[in-house]
Amino acid sequence: IDVLQNAVMTVDKNTFSGYNKNGISFGVNSLPGFGGVRGTISNNIITGAGPISTVAQNGIQVCETNTATITNNDISSHTYTGLYWWSTGILLYSDNNSVSYNTVDANQARIDITAGNHNTVEDNTITGDSHSQAGVMVTTPNVASPLPATLNTIQNNIISGGYIGIWSSYCNTNTYHHNTISGCTGNGIYFWDTDNNTVDQNTISDIALNNYGWGIALDGG
Repeated sequence: IDVLQNAVMTVDKNTFSGYNKNGISFGVNSLPGFGGVRGTISNNIITGAGPISTVAQNGIQVCETNTATITNNDISSHTYTGLYWWSTGILLYSDNNSVSYNTVDANQARIDITAGNHNTVEDNTITGDSHSQAGVMVTTPNVASPLPATLNTIQNNIISGGYIGIWSSYCNTNTYHHNTISGCTGNGIYFWDTDNNTVDQNTISDIALNNYGWGIALDGG
């Protein structure tokens, strides 16, 4: 399902598999100006093709000026094995979205906020496999981007497995509250060149048992 502009949508109780790029899209970030879509994405089963090199798939993508309430979905098996790109379970490239009570399993980047503001990611169950890089990412498209992700709230999520539980780079003034993170092979929470974030009441355990990692790592300039 690809909704480009000017619509109110309810996408509920569907099963998606065998698609090429995305399972569900509100807007297209390569075509600026396609906005005005809002709605609810709920109770869907969205299954990617697993590790593939042909396309970087995303289960759900919301971008431009579009917004969504994303809840109670089961999203799995999105991994890109080529260069330069990652696949994601849920990709937010927009503001004011709510992501809650989803099960997100075996995705390369499981939930990714890229240059989005005022988003809430809470009460999700996020698990990883050997291809999973980050449970929740809060990032900017590139170092020189004028669009950092700010004022997002990541809270009450259960994150396990994969390389890093929560990963943030070049983004400031976000809140990471009361998450439970375990079983990561790298770091529990990793910050690269970020400032003025709030990190409180998180439970982090069983991190990098056979490697060199930290519960919380602050890196960069």
